[in-house]
Amino acid sequence: MKKRFVETVNVKRFLVAMNTVVTSPPGIDKFALVHGEVGLGKTEASLWWKNTVSPQSAFIRVKKAMTVRWLLEEIVAELGLVPERRTSDLFHQAVGELLGTDRALIFDEVDYVAEKKTLVETIRDLGDMSGTPIVLIGMPWAETRLQAFPALWRRISQSVKFQGLGREDVRLVMDQICEVTVDDSAVEAIATSNKCTSTASLYRWAQACERLARAKKTDVVTAEHLKAKVA
Repeated sequence: MKKRFVETVNVKRFLVAMNTVVTSPPGIDKFALVHGEVGLGKTEASLWWKNTVSPQSAFIRVKKAMTVRWLLEEIVAELGLVPERRTSDLFHQAVGELLGTDRALIFDEVDYVAEKKTLVETIRDLGDMSGTPIVLIGMPWAETRLQAFPALWRRISQSVKFQGLGREDVRLVMDQICEVTVDDSAVEAIATSNKCTSTASLYRWAQACERLARAKKTDVVTAEHLKAKVA
């Protein structure tokens, strides 16, 4: 199996949103919300974007027990700085490093923030004062929870909902990482099975197709070959 990151339909929509917030001119809100069920690749897409497109950006995984100081310490450290001692200094340290740049702050598991007003307002203040893109990643209910904070909510100019995987996603993965040909009947069988629920499951299907091709001594995997696996 080829080692590469596949741009699924969800990822393509994510990239459009990220390009929009990063290239927006000063004065335009640069907050983006990425939300959806577990397993659809939200975190993986954001990490891939950071590592390949914007390595100077910062990825912060929010923790349930986080305080404002803890959050700021992680942001500053991710930006490559040595954190100051006082909370106010940490805040200005982060703003100073981000000001005038397009370095995004990506907050994963933002659901944990949604019940802590001081954390939400701190993230909003960071975006307002630095003008840097702010990306909030969370579960489906993150949208509803964040609407409870109007000052933050009205700054979200891009919202990307990661949706369930379909035939196009299966075809993209099979074409780009599978070492054998997977015909349309097999793609249809995978897409309609109850075992196509996450991006990780698609990669496992690609591995399964390769194993079946070797076992059956064929260069093309069909739905008939997958019959036992999709049942």
